Amino acid sequence: MFKQFKQLLPLLIFTLFSTCYGACELCPDGTRVLFVNNSNTLPGNGSLNNPYSDLSFALSQSNPCDVIYVFPGDGPYDGSFQLLDNQRLLGTTDEAFQLCPLTSSCTTPTLINTTSTTVVKLANNNEVSGFTIISNPALMNNAAIAGEGITNALITDNSLVTYQAGKCVFIFNAVDIGTVTITRCNCLGGDLNASLGILIFGCFAGSVEADHNFFGGTTASTGLSQAFTAVSPFNHLSYSLTHNTVIGNTNQSGAFIFATFGTTGSQSINITDNAISLTQGSPSFGILCYNELNGGTCCLNLLNNTVVVPSTASGYVIWNASSNPFYFNIDNSNKGTLTVNAPILGAIFPPPMTFTPVSLTTDCEGF
Repeated sequence: MFKQFKQLLPLLIFTLFSTCYGACELCPDGTRVLFVNNSNTLPGNGSLNNPYSDLSFALSQSNPCDVIYVFPGDGPYDGSFQLLDNQRLLGTTDEAFQLCPLTSSCTTPTLINTTSTTVVKLANNNEVSGFTIISNPALMNNAAIAGEGITNALITDNSLVTYQAGKCVFIFNAVDIGTVTITRCNCLGGDLNASLGILIFGCFAGSVEADHNFFGGTTASTGLSQAFTAVSPFNHLSYSLTHNTVIGNTNQSGAFIFATFGTTGSQSINITDNAISLTQGSPSFGILCYNELNGGTCCLNLLNNTVVVPSTASGYVIWNASSNPFYFNIDNSNKGTLTVNAPILGAIFPPPMTFTPVSLTTDCEGF
């Protein structure tokens, strides 16, 4: 036991004092470390020697700011798991209490929900890392991870599976989402029923960063309808999508989809170094950015992306239906401003049109 504690001590020190989206400042003295392992035949007390055997019970006994380690145990944890503010929910291995990267062969704990639609429900300033999370295949509009009205989240090194028009990650109805980071995750569709990878909906301010994720299907014949979708009104939002891989299928309507609404606001979209491969024909899009009637000002950067689509589909669709400016930069070779109701369409890049040169560093400054 002492040897185990010595192994764990550096990780606990890192856990308590590492950057944690404000939790360190909000709870400098209140952080506890709890353990959960459903292979324990006793209910447990949350200690390392006697971990809680039930994750739902463990969360009911937890406090804001707690760090909760979950071991793979002897099978999936079944329930709808509601987090509290400033908590970190971390899947760990049986060997050394370390996060299990997706690229390794170690076993991650599995979370499922056989009775309702959402597996993990976020609060403010949460981290969810190191799990396989499978939403309910029997219910429509399910979600592996969801947060309503939340601010700040870190979602990393998870394998997320959704079905039946569900979402791998669903963030919605937030005044200010702060910073939502989704990195090194597999977002997988388990069927062909119009599921989404990441959906940001109805949020007004903040930033979303999605990098080094994989979007596809659990098998070669399944997949997502869209990999990343953002639909937001009156927003002051920024998005950064970098080094993601999207593998489409016969049900893929688009990889990255953005639509903005409202008479005020600004939106900055940076899409860099992504690899997109779609097999679905029209109407599918590699990247679609649409500024709705009376939408705010948009700034779009598309840099060094590989977009492979059928000849009947479109690599990029950029459309401005607003009277506000829509600035764009595609690989530093095509820059311009879209006027009202001016679409750009094309499998690789659109047919010739008249560009209005702009200085992106000026027009997009402060986005």
